[in-house]
Amino acid sequence: MRLRLSLARVVTITSFALVITAFIAVVAILYRNDGLDRVFRVEPLHSVSAGPWEAIVGDLPFRGAVPAFDEGDWRPLAELQANAPRFGYVGYYWLRQRLPERSPRDPHLLLGHLGAFEAYLDDKLLLRFRMPPAAPAVNLMHSRTITELSPEDAGKMLYLRVYTDGALPPLRIAAAQYGQKDTIFASYLGIDLFIFLIGLVFVLVGFAGFLLWLHDFRSRLNLAFALFMTSSGLGYWYISRTTLWYLEGEWFMYVPDVFLSLAVFSVLLFMEQLVDGAYRRLFRWLKRMSFGVFAGVLTTAYALPIAYRVLVTFVVPTMIVVFPLAALIALLRLHKRDPSPDRRWILSGLIGMYVGTALQVIVHFLPPVRPWLQSVSEPLAHAAEFCLPAGLLWIVFCKGMVLFNRYMDLHRQVKAYAAETTERLASSLRETTGAIAHLSLAEARNRNARDVHDIVGHTLTTTAVQIEAARMLWSRNPDDAFKTLATAGELVRKSLEDIRHSMQGFAKDEGEADLRETLCLLLEDASRAHGVASEYDIEDMPPLGSAYAQVLIHALQEGMSNGIRHGRCGAFHFELRIRGDTLEFTLSNDGAAYEAGRFGFGLTTMRERAEALGGSFWIGAVHEKGCRIDIRLPVR
Repeated sequence: MRLRLSLARVVTITSFALVITAFIAVVAILYRNDGLDRVFRVEPLHSVSAGPWEAIVGDLPFRGAVPAFDEGDWRPLAELQANAPRFGYVGYYWLRQRLPERSPRDPHLLLGHLGAFEAYLDDKLLLRFRMPPAAPAVNLMHSRTITELSPEDAGKMLYLRVYTDGALPPLRIAAAQYGQKDTIFASYLGIDLFIFLIGLVFVLVGFAGFLLWLHDFRSRLNLAFALFMTSSGLGYWYISRTTLWYLEGEWFMYVPDVFLSLAVFSVLLFMEQLVDGAYRRLFRWLKRMSFGVFAGVLTTAYALPIAYRVLVTFVVPTMIVVFPLAALIALLRLHKRDPSPDRRWILSGLIGMYVGTALQVIVHFLPPVRPWLQSVSEPLAHAAEFCLPAGLLWIVFCKGMVLFNRYMDLHRQVKAYAAETTERLASSLRETTGAIAHLSLAEARNRNARDVHDIVGHTLTTTAVQIEAARMLWSRNPDDAFKTLATAGELVRKSLEDIRHSMQGFAKDEGEADLRETLCLLLEDASRAHGVASEYDIEDMPPLGSAYAQVLIHALQEGMSNGIRHGRCGAFHFELRIRGDTLEFTLSNDGAAYEAGRFGFGLTTMRERAEALGGSFWIGAVHEKGCRIDIRLPVR
C-alpha cells in the first residue's frame, strides 16, 4: 500500500510532535528542583514541611492567651499519622517545627492547605485563619496565607493549632515554606508553568470551538466541546498557586470546583450529540444529574459549607468516574452498530480522557497510591500528576483529527464538484459553440438575403417595368420595343453579376466610394429607367464609414423601388444633410398614400440596420398623400 502524505497531514503530524516534545521538556524542567531557580536567580527555598514535624492530637491548655506548649506530649508526626483516621475526627491538633537558623533576605512564611488554623512563633500569635466559629476552608488546595517575618524570627519555634470538623483529614501539613518572597513566588511559578500552558491551550481550543459554533448554530457538538475546553482551561488557571498569589478574598476557593462540575456537565452534553435512539434517554438523565450537581456546588458554596464539602469530596469525584463511564459504554455499543471515522476518533479521545481522569482521581483520593508510586519510581509519581491534562490533550488532538478529516472530505467534495462543473462547462461550451456556428450561418444567410434584396430588388423592379413597356410598344413601334428589351437585358445581366459578387463575398464596399456620387447615380438611373422625376439635395458628407454608407444606399434603393412598384409615383424628392450631431435622411414621393401595415422584408431590414447604428426609422404618409421615409442616425 502506497503512503500518501499531503501537506496538511505533514503539518498536523509535525505540530503534534512539537506539542509532545514541549510537554516532555516542561515536565523535565519542572522535575528538576533547581531548574527555575537558575532562571530566576533566587535564593534557595526552605521547605518547612520537609523538616522533622512533631504533633499532638487534641488541644493544649492556655495560660491566659498563651498556650501551654510545654505540657503536651509531643511526638513525631509520622508516628501519629500512621494511626490517624482518614476522616471523622472533629477537634484540634497541634504541629510544631523550628525555623532555620539562617534568615533569608526579606523573610516570609507561607502556610496553606490546612483549612482552619492559628500560627505562633514561640509564644507570640502570628495569624488566625478561619478558626471557629468561622467555617473551615472548604478547598484545602486554595487555602493559603503568606506573612512577612523579621530576620530576628530565624531559629524560633513555629506552632500550628489546626481545627478540623471531620470532613478534612487530620494531621496534615501540606504547604509550609520559609524564605524570600520572590523565592516563594518563583517556586509557585515553577510548579504552575505547565498548568498555565495547559490552561492556555484549552482556553484557545474552547475559543476556536465557539467560533465554529457561531459559524453553524445548529452544531451543538461544537458548543458542548467549547464549553468543556473553556471550563477545563479556566479551572486549571484557578487552581494554580500563582493565580492565587494575586487574588484576594475567599470567593476564588470555590471557582475551581464550579468549573470542574461544569466540565463534567459539558462533556456529557458533548457525548450526547454522538448518540441517537434509546441512548438519548440515558444521556438526558446523566446530563440532568450532572447539571444538578453543578447547581448544587454553585448554590451551597457560601450558604451550606458542610453540604458543599460533601459534594466536592464525595459526589463530584464519583460523578467524574461513574457518569462518563456509563456514557462511554453506551457510545461503544452504538459505535459497534454504526461505526464512523468521526465517532471512532471522538471515542478514542474520550477513552483517553477518561483513563487520565480516573487515574488522577485515584492518585488524589486513595491515600496508599501516591506513597506506593513514590516507592516504585519518583518520576512515575510525578508523571501521575499529569494524567488528567494528558487525557485532555489527547481529546483535543482527536477532535482536531475529526476537523481535519471533515476538511479533507470537504476538499474532496469541492474537488469532485469542480471537476463536474468543469465538465459541464466544457459541455455547455461545446453546445454554445455549435449554437454560435448555427447562428453565424443563419446570420450569413440573412445577410446574403438582404444583399440580394437590396442589390437585385431595385434592378428587377426596373426590368419588369421595361419589359411591360416593350410589350405595349411592340405593336406600335417595334424599334423602341427592341431598345426597351435591350435595356431590360442589360439590367438582368447586371443583376446576375451583382448576385455573383455578393455570394462570393466580393461585393464592393459602398463606403469606399464617394457616397454623394453613388446616391446621385441611383437617383438618375431611376429617372432614366422609369421616367420618374428626381429632385435631391445632398450635402457634402464627412467620412462616415461603410456601415453608414450601406444603410443610406440600401434605404434609397428600397425606398425608390417601393415607391415605383407599390405607390406608382411620378416624382421623388430626396434630402441628406447633417444637423448638429444627427444625420437626417428624408425620401418622399407623390404616389398613392402609404397605408400602415406589417413590414415586408425590405422595410424590416431598413429599420433593423438604422437601429443597429443607434438611430431611428419612420415611414408614413404626409397629409394623406404619397409616402415619406425618415431615418435619423447619430454622427460620431
